[in-house]
Amino acid sequence: IALTENFELMYLTYSEEVFHKPMYIFLALLSFTDVLMCTSTLPNTLCILWLNLKEIDFKACLAQMFFVHTFTGMESGVLMLMALDRYVAICYPLRYATILTNVIKKIDMVSWHE
Repeated sequence: IALTENFELMYLTYSEEVFHKPMYIFLALLSFTDVLMCTSTLPNTLCILWLNLKEIDFKACLAQMFFVHTFTGMESGVLMLMALDRYVAICYPLRYATILTNVIKKIDMVSWHE
């Protein structure tokens, strides 16, 4: 259900012209990181539930821990971008577009390349 709804939100954000505003783009990025988080833990969960496997290989455990921690950091970066977006919109409404264009692109690249 989580994957379906997140894909639907991303599709709606990118297909509708009304939603091409920074806050909706950030929500789509948040949905994307949620999809990545779900897909990093889903294979192990399905193995436990369907195949009744109670153990996980050490390398698979390390890979899953890496991806979970990486995607959690990316999600925190997107939440920070959303907070910065609201701060700039409230405190500097006349320079909102200029600040967002210059700062958010740089911060977004940093949060996605941790």
